[in-house]
Amino acid sequence: MDTPTTTISKPQPGLYFFTAKHYSLMGVTGERPRTAAKDPNRPTLEEMQDLTRFVANAGTYEIKGDTITFHREVALGIDNMTSRFSSTSTIKLDGNTLTLVTTDPVAHSSVKLTRVE
Repeated sequence: MDTPTTTISKPQPGLYFFTAKHYSLMGVTGERPRTAAKDPNRPTLEEMQDLTRFVANAGTYEIKGDTITFHREVALGIDNMTSRFSSTSTIKLDGNTLTLVTTDPVAHSSVKLTRVE
């Protein structure tokens, strides 16, 4: 069964930081900015779902050939921290552009990152 492909034409802001052994990432998922609830004390279901379109995690990583494995040590979602969750992607570096393609059959994605300093 083929996984449907979705291209995000208006990606939202996100940051990936890499050091020699550690990484940190955070970002808004989807094609539009998140919106604040009209009444923060009584958000609607749609407003609460919109708040979950944020990812954040950090930990260590290792590279072998063209494969990078992320070992999450802290994450926004508690399930992503339980028993030191790992994810694997293939990588391609072209100048200042790093492309990460996940190889997980459940959450396949391709992300292009541009280096800034």
